[in-house]
Amino acid sequence: MIRLVPIVALLVVSLCASATSASAECAWVLWQHSVMGKSTSVTTEPVDAYETKQAWGNAILAELTKAEASRSATTLVTVDRASNSVVTMVKTKSGKVEPLISYSLFCLPDSVDPRGPKAR
Repeated sequence: MIRLVPIVALLVVSLCASATSASAECAWVLWQHSVMGKSTSVTTEPVDAYETKQAWGNAILAELTKAEASRSATTLVTVDRASNSVVTMVKTKSGKVEPLISYSLFCLPDSVDPRGPKAR
């Protein structure tokens, strides 16, 4: 039993050291601000996480390209690559154009939550 104590202590120290080094690495979270339809309420939600700026930059470009490809006779999509934003409108059967969703994409370090602090 006495021999186990040093082994357990060494294991605990090594686990703590590896947890500290892992948390020191910065991950990036892709966020989306969105407004549904005619609402004025903005929701902000995390979409995905990436290890590098290059990876999240590629993800945003892919999402904007996907949004552009979703255009159709009844779906009007405007993509602003400078602000990483998308506005989607739909044509109703009566020919009226109405907002469906507007959203913008942005990345922040995983230590930053744009929704603010959580209530306690």
